Amino acid sequence: MIDADGRTSRVAKAVHAHSYQEKPRLQWAFYTYFSGLPVDGFETHIRAFPRFAAAATNDGLTIVVMGWPYAEARSYKADVEGNYYRTTTSTPD
Repeated sequence: MIDADGRTSRVAKAVHAHSYQEKPRLQWAFYTYFSGLPVDGFETHIRAFPRFAAAATNDGLTIVVMGWPYAEARSYKADVEGNYYRTTTSTPD
């Protein structure tokens, strides 16, 4: 329940929940939506890193989610848009 609400959960704070079975962050993710992006179902592109997936959503939009090692989050955030688009063009298909 708490994990589904996120690391900064308002619910967890409100009920003074205690943490247990915590694990270190291993991956950092970023996502955005595109219109007019042809995706048939759910597509994944898994390799060393970065990894990404795309899925059709409602209103003709496609969500594209990308993940990097958490240790690289700071350098990625220095140029979010540039790194995001470089990742999408790094896979031929």
